[in-house]
Amino acid sequence: MNKRIDNLADADYRAINAVSKSALDWFSKSPAHYKHVVIDGNRPDPTPAMATGSAFDTLLLTPQIFETTYAVAPDVRRGTKAWDEFEAQNQGKILIKNEELSRIKAMAASVRSHQAASELLSSGTAQVSYTWKDTFSGLDCKGRADFVTTKGAIVDVKTTQCASPSEFSKSMASFRYHVQAAMYLNAQTCSGGPTTSEFYFIAVEKEPPYLTAVYLIDQEALALGFATMQAELGHLAQCLKRNDWPGYASGIDTIGLPKWALY
Repeated sequence: MNKRIDNLADADYRAINAVSKSALDWFSKSPAHYKHVVIDGNRPDPTPAMATGSAFDTLLLTPQIFETTYAVAPDVRRGTKAWDEFEAQNQGKILIKNEELSRIKAMAASVRSHQAASELLSSGTAQVSYTWKDTFSGLDCKGRADFVTTKGAIVDVKTTQCASPSEFSKSMASFRYHVQAAMYLNAQTCSGGPTTSEFYFIAVEKEPPYLTAVYLIDQEALALGFATMQAELGHLAQCLKRNDWPGYASGIDTIGLPKWALY
């Protein structure tokens, strides 16, 4: 179970029956959310932002796969002869609008022209998959790193509205990127890779001028990520064992305003 897999097709990765970081995000909302989405198979369709992020990642990291996966939709109406011919020539491909292609090409150019980002992506392997058994909970887990450098550092590419340090740190908390960092570094160690705490984010903005920033996660955030991951995987193991999937508190809680609203 504990292994690194290079060149694994995305569909094959998704078919692996194991706990991913995205699944753990649902569990962090509540065990009931996890059961509804992951166990009962009610995963929502990708949002437009998620679709753009996937297309961008593919273009930046595996351009050879992009050409065989995506096709630019022609500026013609569906049902016309031109559209039918286009569909026939591109069966099975994901359609992308020309303006969206121009956007992600500009974003990719921004990353490649950024000194630190281009250096991180200069030598290594893209789309590295891991499977491992969590030693604390006993659960089978999986992860798919955007890029692993030849020295073993893990690089994750994120599209964002604002890549400034203050705003991206908020995104890291909101989207639990520190938990993702912990899971992937743990995956690498469990699969026999180097033991490292080097996890980098390449953050690129989705609007002009498509600025890029590179961040190394600090030890405090990483420690919290590991603690959160272990606590949630342990709780998930207990829910699976008991087949018990609670939601929010069944009683009455007292609630107030968040701290930021009090000042």
